[in-house]
Amino acid sequence: MILDLRAKGGGSTDASQSLFAHLIAAPAQIKRDMRVRKLNLDGLRDLLSTWERAALNPDPRGFIANEDGTWSIPPGLLDDTRTLHPDETAFTGELSILTSASNSSGSTNLSAVLRSLGRA
Repeated sequence: MILDLRAKGGGSTDASQSLFAHLIAAPAQIKRDMRVRKLNLDGLRDLLSTWERAALNPDPRGFIANEDGTWSIPPGLLDDTRTLHPDETAFTGELSILTSASNSSGSTNLSAVLRSLGRA
């Protein structure tokens, strides 16, 4: 099978997870950990916009500190790190993925995990 992800951006977690379930033979996760790094936004905060204002000043009590200076989102807080099970009609044959310079988070995460599992 050739999975054409050229010029595909991010998108919803649900779409990536659903496609992933159709391409795996055993339970697996797309994301094992979600990490963030703190940035000093002093002087920039008024120039930035986001879908969630709290993202510009997150409460550190909602994260787990890592040794490398990053912070992890606690397991189970988001659906992104849950274990997915193969769909009963999952394709388990040979898989090639086409990508391009304009791929974003959803398609690159999916491609990377399928490759790490030896699926693509």
